[in-house]
Amino acid sequence: MKTITVKGVGTASVKPDTVELKFTLAKEHRDYEKAMELSERSLKNLIEALVEAGFSRDNLKTTSFSADIEQDNIRDENGYHLRYVFRAYSVTQRLVLRFPFEKEMLSRALTAVAKSKSAPEFSINFTVSDPAQVQDEILASAAENACRKARVLAQSSGAALGELLRIDYNWGEIEVYSRTDVKLSNLAYGDCDANDCFAPEITPDDIESEDTATFTWSLA
Repeated sequence: MKTITVKGVGTASVKPDTVELKFTLAKEHRDYEKAMELSERSLKNLIEALVEAGFSRDNLKTTSFSADIEQDNIRDENGYHLRYVFRAYSVTQRLVLRFPFEKEMLSRALTAVAKSKSAPEFSINFTVSDPAQVQDEILASAAENACRKARVLAQSSGAALGELLRIDYNWGEIEVYSRTDVKLSNLAYGDCDANDCFAPEITPDDIESEDTATFTWSLA
């Protein structure tokens, strides 16, 4: 049986409609219980500030939590390692807050972060509320792209495209995020009042995503 195998490339371009604020709360102390207490207090402050700003506690999700031992690397005068010395216990929590992309909501969220006194590291990402729909669009585009290329190649070779025999796909996760990169420090907001705090005027790039799949047809 004669066959033809073609890689289809699927693309999608959509406007982001959702904001993700990703937080990292990290605390250290030489006493384990104190380190846990500091971490819990920092999280509580952040939650209270966000709730006061009108966000639901249920929207703030924990993505990871770790408690580790931090050690200092002691070296001699020539820079060679001598030993490790205990420095502190560290507790790190990572969280994400998702909400619709609206300037006023983003302003309230950033103001809450600044006023929380938790001083988390954070990043702002732009995505969509339904990534699965975008992924479906990309896969449909990949199938159409492969079919179109296969027909052109077959006809140009004096053959006809037959039955679809095989589809190979790696089932990897498709990233559905805008490439717009926003980095802010809490210092940019200081202790401003909730009524006059601001969010930067941001118009994120459209989300450009792509994926591939390989299709095999028989030739008649």
